[in-house]
Amino acid sequence: MFQIIQACVQPGASIASVALSHHLNANLVHNWIRVQTQNSIALQPLLSGAYAIGGARNCEYQR
Repeated sequence: MFQIIQACVQPGASIASVALSHHLNANLVHNWIRVQTQNSIALQPLLSGAYAIGGARNCEYQR
């Protein structure tokens, strides 16, 4: 899964083409990216030193 996500975030890559090359549904891969992004954001300390908890729910992956 991690390798597929990494392939999707490369310049010029499309989620659909990467998913298709791995015989996966693009919506599934997009969901993996969204979950990975939310988990990463939730663990990053804010400027105040506090941690974001539950605030990443509405976060979207953007290239």
